[in-house]
Amino acid sequence: MYDFITLGEAMLRLAPPAYEKIAQARTFDIQVGGAESNVAINLAQLGFRTAWLSRLPDTPLGRRLAAMIAAHGVDIGGVRFAPGERLGLYFIELGPPPRPNRVIYDRAGSAASRMSSADVDFARIAQAAGCTSPASRRRSARPAAR
Repeated sequence: MYDFITLGEAMLRLAPPAYEKIAQARTFDIQVGGAESNVAINLAQLGFRTAWLSRLPDTPLGRRLAAMIAAHGVDIGGVRFAPGERLGLYFIELGPPPRPNRVIYDRAGSAASRMSSADVDFARIAQAAGCTSPASRRRSARPAAR
């Protein structure tokens, strides 16, 4: 059972180090980007049992992102890996004041943007959340056989 289950797109967040501009950067730091995955990570770090559901490409980048999320104690068993698809990316250029931060998204056509209800194991979610089907409730409501 989980305390929290989140569902949504995660991306690789790429940022040049030390306030460099993207146009000048030779290296980028890699982190997890995406509200739902980051919520699951933060809740796991607070001691809650969390799971994150999504659709990622079955590529080294998709597997790397999933491993980064799982490393924080988030269950990624509900993630669907799709061959031949791409991972959403975003680049962030952190600007020291007064220069503003700059964000560039590259996520059109990502595996998560093509996610459908067929990619979500609703039975697993219901079981993990402690829900039961109406049929199982009827069976448990019957008096015990004598």
